[in-house]
Amino acid sequence: MKVAFLEDDEVVGSNYTDLLESEGYDVHLMKSYQEAKENIVSLDPDFALLDVELPDDESGGIKICKLLRDQNIQIPVIFLTSHTELDRQSLSWRAGADDYVTKDTNIELVLLRIRVLLGRYEAIRNKVKGSDGRVGDLQIDRDRLLASWRGRLLDLKLTQFWILDALVSNSGQVVSHQELQSAASIVVEPNTIAAYIRSIRNAFLDIDSGLDPIVTERGKGYRWVGFGDN
Repeated sequence: MKVAFLEDDEVVGSNYTDLLESEGYDVHLMKSYQEAKENIVSLDPDFALLDVELPDDESGGIKICKLLRDQNIQIPVIFLTSHTELDRQSLSWRAGADDYVTKDTNIELVLLRIRVLLGRYEAIRNKVKGSDGRVGDLQIDRDRLLASWRGRLLDLKLTQFWILDALVSNSGQVVSHQELQSAASIVVEPNTIAAYIRSIRNAFLDIDSGLDPIVTERGKGYRWVGFGDN
């Protein structure tokens, strides 16, 4: 399994490279934002472990995470950083991170979190593999984790895709914040789920300004109602 590891600290980079390689991972260490920007997409990794601040860009790791998601590269992404500030964490989650770990965390515990996250991705992919669905003009491609409306691809990140799939699979029913977190294998605040829902709505609106297939049930969650009158 190929790992893209973005870390400029020599000691941290060496320690984690040795640990991951001892577990059988093929580690590709990059030490700057520019190096990662130029190579990470063509590297086509199975997993990314990213620092936030880099010598050539104080938010370089966040930008690389966003680059992966914008390219629709749906792989597990963990931030490994010394930054504990809420704003940095918030930006990381919004860029599409799956986990955020500080460098003072026990290295074996970090490895465990990596294993768990990889296992979740694999379980979800196996669960949905080969089970495409169509709801009217909405096509759900669960093999490639893509959704399209009348043949036009919706601009969705992986977490947004899973949330949309959960809503569509429970059409007409209220899906709670907790159920949406479970479907997307994330643990976030309700306002972050609201941000994901807003992004999904915007993806439909980008195609057709009249599309708004999701109803907010205040205090309960969200409900997929399709494309009729809400």
